[in-house]
Amino acid sequence: MTASIQLTPEKAMLAEEILADGYIDDAEAMRIRREVFQGSVADTEEVELIFYLDANGGGDKAWAELFIETLSDFFVRKQFPPGILCQEDADYFVRRVTSDGKIGGRIEFDLLVNIIEKAWLCPENVVALAIDVAKEAVLAGGGKLFGPERRRQGVLDKADVDDIRKLVYGTGGGGGYTVTRGEAEMLFNLNNAVIEKENDPSWRDLFVKSVGSYLMFPRQAPSVDEYIRCQTWLAERKGTREFIKEMGKSLIDGRSLKEAFDMAASLIPGMVTNEEREKMARLAEEEDIAERLAQVDEAEASWLMGQIAAAGVVHENERALLAFIKKTATTCHPSMDPLFAQAGV
Repeated sequence: MTASIQLTPEKAMLAEEILADGYIDDAEAMRIRREVFQGSVADTEEVELIFYLDANGGGDKAWAELFIETLSDFFVRKQFPPGILCQEDADYFVRRVTSDGKIGGRIEFDLLVNIIEKAWLCPENVVALAIDVAKEAVLAGGGKLFGPERRRQGVLDKADVDDIRKLVYGTGGGGGYTVTRGEAEMLFNLNNAVIEKENDPSWRDLFVKSVGSYLMFPRQAPSVDEYIRCQTWLAERKGTREFIKEMGKSLIDGRSLKEAFDMAASLIPGMVTNEEREKMARLAEEEDIAERLAQVDEAEASWLMGQIAAAGVVHENERALLAFIKKTATTCHPSMDPLFAQAGV
């Protein structure tokens, strides 16, 4: 981590006291949480203090939890609008968690992932940093970034898949609950790098569903204005966010739009009236939203064929992806037919 942290005289004296033995054990971490920060970080001076303590001492599990929770709360919830990591804060955050462009360690990576998972919107440099770190870590394996308990070099273990899932589907990621082209290409690059290894079975499911989601429900990162409009809308409709999440999951699982709507609404009793449900379902049918969204057009087909061609052969994960697309998409461009035939789906 960068060493250019400047503390006020008062905070410098406090840091000297805390780091007297060069380490923050669990008891000290609990005292810091209770007496110094009183449960949360109030301002940038306290943020600087936390980064300084971690850079010059670090500590046990309780310290890691304090570091991640308080800084996530500051960057995600205490800014305006809440939930948005603005570019200025993002630049500051990246400077603090990296040294020479490299992430400082496991605790910084966990903080990075947690912010992307909790925030509604993060600038591209934060998301790109997380994706680059994940790719490098999987291919290099081991090292201080992931601790002694994992991982196998060049293999996607369950812990890797869990981290990647958070980065791809975290609300602050490139497309929020949907998947962007950059994320889909990252998944293909990882898949090509580990295709011959004994990866955790959850990797195939994440790869197939995520790339399939990009192709059939493409989405680019929302703007701040879009976010604010969305937040205002959601604030007026209790339960709508959960409804959208459940509906999206059902669509990706291959259900029709009406089936997805009914399933999502049934999980949130009282969220909409029967009249509203009928109106929304009728509107969906009239506009044929599902059919238009779940198509794989010529440009998307060309992109997919280029990604698979980079591997040189259709492996099992690509075969599973093609089978998923053929089953789920309402239509696929005819240029994909030879690829389907090659894969035997």
